[in-house]
Amino acid sequence: MPNRTDMIAILIVVVTSFIIPVSMVAYHFAVEKPNPTVYEVRIQEDGGWPDYIAPDGTVLKDTIVAKPGQVLRFISFDVTHSFYVNITLNDGQFEIIDHIIYAGHVSEVTIPENAAVGEYTIYCNVWCSAQHFGMIATLKIVQS
Repeated sequence: MPNRTDMIAILIVVVTSFIIPVSMVAYHFAVEKPNPTVYEVRIQEDGGWPDYIAPDGTVLKDTIVAKPGQVLRFISFDVTHSFYVNITLNDGQFEIIDHIIYAGHVSEVTIPENAAVGEYTIYCNVWCSAQHFGMIATLKIVQS
């Protein structure tokens, strides 16, 4: 019969090798949101902005499609970039989004709830490379 010290050691092994990992996975599925798409932004020489692939397989180069109120997530693995866009709102006003995308960190940009449907030009507003001025893309806002 194992002594008390052995029982504690066995309990620690069971908790650390089984119960903790299972509870972490359960927490992920029960509490956390599913992992959303994270768009990778790269210096222009390596591709620049992401492409949109439509359900029919059509590729829209350097295009991000979003709905009003949607949260977009970006990451850069090379240098700091920014997401700069001037969006027209349904009431005729404008909203400028200028959000820094730091290298190695996920940055979130929220499209305004009252954003007007249309196409807008996205710029990188932080000097990122010799091809910085080519860091231009399209934000296509579609109806929800």
